[in-house]
Amino acid sequence: MKNIKTILAIGVGVFLFLSLMPSVHVFADTEKKVFELTIPSEESTTIDNILYTIFKEMGYEISLTSASSTAAVTMVDDGEKDGLAAQTTSVGDQYKNIMRGSESISTVSIVVIARDDFAQGITGWNSLSGLKVGYTHQTEYITEHLPKDVRTIVKKNALDELYPLLLDGTIDVIVMPLSEYAGFVYPKGVKEYPPIDVMPTYTYFNKEYASLVPQFDTILARMKQDGTIGKIANRAGQDTSRNKIILNISSFYPDMVWEDELKRGIKSIFADEDKQYIVYSVNLNSKRILSKENRNKAVLDTIRTSFIARKPDVLVVSDMNALAFTVENYFSMFKDIPVVFCGINTFDPQMLYNTAGHFTGVRADISAKETVDMMLKLFPDTKNIFVLNDYLETGKMWRRDIAAQLQPFAGKLNVEYNENIPMDELLLKMQQLPPDTLVLTGFYFLDSNNIYYKQQELQQLLTQNCKVPIFGLLSSSLGYGEVGGKYVDGKSQAEAASIMAKQIIDGDKKVTDLPVQLDTQHYNSWKFDYNVLKLYHIPESVLPEHSVIMHKPTPYYESNPLQFVFLVFLFVLPILSSVFLVFFTSKLRKQNAELMRTQKNLHTAEELISKDVEIKEIKERLEVVISTAPVLYIFILDGKVFELNDYTKHNVNIAVGDTTDRLFTNPGRIEGITQ
Repeated sequence: MKNIKTILAIGVGVFLFLSLMPSVHVFADTEKKVFELTIPSEESTTIDNILYTIFKEMGYEISLTSASSTAAVTMVDDGEKDGLAAQTTSVGDQYKNIMRGSESISTVSIVVIARDDFAQGITGWNSLSGLKVGYTHQTEYITEHLPKDVRTIVKKNALDELYPLLLDGTIDVIVMPLSEYAGFVYPKGVKEYPPIDVMPTYTYFNKEYASLVPQFDTILARMKQDGTIGKIANRAGQDTSRNKIILNISSFYPDMVWEDELKRGIKSIFADEDKQYIVYSVNLNSKRILSKENRNKAVLDTIRTSFIARKPDVLVVSDMNALAFTVENYFSMFKDIPVVFCGINTFDPQMLYNTAGHFTGVRADISAKETVDMMLKLFPDTKNIFVLNDYLETGKMWRRDIAAQLQPFAGKLNVEYNENIPMDELLLKMQQLPPDTLVLTGFYFLDSNNIYYKQQELQQLLTQNCKVPIFGLLSSSLGYGEVGGKYVDGKSQAEAASIMAKQIIDGDKKVTDLPVQLDTQHYNSWKFDYNVLKLYHIPESVLPEHSVIMHKPTPYYESNPLQFVFLVFLFVLPILSSVFLVFFTSKLRKQNAELMRTQKNLHTAEELISKDVEIKEIKERLEVVISTAPVLYIFILDGKVFELNDYTKHNVNIAVGDTTDRLFTNPGRIEGITQ
């Protein structure tokens, strides 16, 4: 019993030891190696690179999350984040869990922007007295320092919301913070005054990491002295020898057909086995994330963290929201990086503000007039065209473009545009369209209730509720019930933009050498759905040359070439075998007949040889008889004696070769012998 107790005790001990081992192991491996920082959303990525370099030397990776100053401080104080970068000394004493490094990392200036025709001089905070002021960031600091008698204070989330108010006179000036390494975008007609205030910025730590502060300050001070900070600011230390990084910023979401076309277009130009070009993509997810602030923040955080160590060599941005995002954040996030855009339907140079020298691209012209011309050719009795677009910014631009292109049809066709209504009301409208109407869909993803519709879902709903033919202009809408049209093709757009981007990063061209391509309808392509063409009895012969026919049955030999060859082989093999058999049999018969003739001839030859032997034997016997017989034997040939026997030779005076006239002129010679 004692032994059993001992064994049980040992077993329990081993069990407890083994069960505790994972806890000890996990505890040992939980030493933190990623330092999580918040950073003002308007801060330059140069600060990201400086922080990355410092923490890397300290043995840490970092992650960055952009946030407003107040929110950022709160997250660090609560322990949700480990530190706060590039923050002024305005952090209040109420945050008990935060401590500041002693070495400043940069400066932030307060600048004032006004219209070009604004005559008043601005030299300090007091110069703003009596003015109408707008601002975006640093809410507490700016409001605390504004004169008490300012007439109006307008707060907006972004500069592009303040500029219209500045230009139309609603406000007199914009007051905004500007990072030491950043800049800001502004439209024509505005000017910037010298800073009215300059403040150093520091890195703040949650007190849990107080032990890291001295090391952080030491490294930062050294980097200032040895010029490392300046090299980072000028991107001088970036290794670009191995490969080129292309960052694609897309407006929509990855599983959208249009986005897939764009990605395929970019990769077709930058595809290489040596990995000389590396393509990354981030998506704003417009249409799904309607809040501009939310979607922009998500992408800013992704880019900040993903490209700390190495900045992209070129940006390829697609569609309006991505372009607006890139322009708005250019001087803080992408300074000096060339940008090539595509998919922009209504391009206006004013969209680029003061970044124009860094941007070029390809406008996405739609082919509304050509498509309507084809629609009328296929359905000549048409009297009405119903045009469908949503009421988001891109949809509005499409509507304007379509209206301009269809102007020549005024008085000939009744062109109607959909209202911004819920989907059920739109479908009811579709059901009530008269039979002499054709539908033209443009850019539609969201109804008035902000309900998002994939193109497949939308087109199927339209087809089920519409009795008249539907045509389109956006390639991602084809294949679900539309007849066809001349479509804006995402792949062609991206290929054209990527060719320009490749020329830039390969050093063949500068951005300023490549003007924006404005006439781009040649990138669009005619496409039709075979099933819908068949439904409306439209022959392929009436379609434009080089049209792409979707869903057209592919000949078996094209879709399954190996199987087709195998089947042909199986079919031809018996025929070839039969032909070979007939040929071989015929040849064999000929050979047999020849053999039989040869055998027959051989048999005949053997008989002749046998008879010849017999003749020779008879001749030899006859020669013996003639030669020895006591008779005259004379053989005459051609009038001469040819042969004589022995008896004649001895008894007659005649020899071989004598002529017959000599013989017969003296016949007595013979008579005497005879006697």
